[in-house]
Amino acid sequence: MILIIALLFFILLINAIAIMHAYKFTHYDENKVSSGGKTKLTLSDKIKGSLFGVSIAKPKNITTPSVSFKEVIIKSDDYIHCWLIKGSSLKSIILFHGYAEDKSLMLERAELFIEQDYNVLLVDTMGTGSSKGNSVTIGYKEANNVKAAYSYMHDTIGESVSLYGVSMGSVAIMKAISDFKLPAAQLILECPFGSMLDAVKSRCSSLGLPVFPMALLLVYWGGRLNGFNSFTHNPTEYAKNISIDTLLLRGERDFRVSRKEIKDIYDNLRGKKRLKTYHNSAHESFLNNDGAMWKRDILDFIKQKKA
Repeated sequence: MILIIALLFFILLINAIAIMHAYKFTHYDENKVSSGGKTKLTLSDKIKGSLFGVSIAKPKNITTPSVSFKEVIIKSDDYIHCWLIKGSSLKSIILFHGYAEDKSLMLERAELFIEQDYNVLLVDTMGTGSSKGNSVTIGYKEANNVKAAYSYMHDTIGESVSLYGVSMGSVAIMKAISDFKLPAAQLILECPFGSMLDAVKSRCSSLGLPVFPMALLLVYWGGRLNGFNSFTHNPTEYAKNISIDTLLLRGERDFRVSRKEIKDIYDNLRGKKRLKTYHNSAHESFLNNDGAMWKRDILDFIKQKKA
């Protein structure tokens, strides 16, 4: 009897820990001061976080565009906040940030498209930056934001709308294309993870949590807390429904997204595709360490559309 009670207590305890982690993983803390970009964890943070979960500040826009822009509010489940930078052509691109980031961190990437006379829309996805709420679903419900932003640009600017995503933003794009069949002109996808389970395994490793069984429990409770089955959130499968020209980018030193995850996504893409690897980069902006190569690859890719 004592063993049974002890086992039940252990099961309840590990699920309670998983629920706390899952909640904090999928809800930003609006009362915590953002450090701008991804949160860096100290050893003390990791120890406390391994037991109670890590609170992540709601990302806040740390700067605004240096060129003329318009604030745009788009209805998508709730309202998402965007910056529109008008060009003089009919070509448009929408940029979607990664997890624990906001649209201001996409400005440096956006500059290249502004120089090429694109209409550029930068989006704060749900719960982030100046958008309402604090929940984040690691690309699942953010796919609705992609659809809404695409429809806005398509209806107000013109039909040639490309999409650029980073990590979670890439995943949201892939799910939106798969679910809603958006006829985007081109896709540029930086380091999308292969599945929600893969992403959570990486998070467990970074926090020093046992990957088994915590990853499975976190995926389960993360979905339950946010109203969807997160075991079905698999970009590798979404790729099978994507026939749009795609440029897939990865960092050789990326320890969050494995080479296998990227290869599986690349192999499953159905349209014209390119894969570029940046040997000096991790899970970060490739402008940091491989900027010249990144710019060349982006320009080569977007200019091929003119041919």
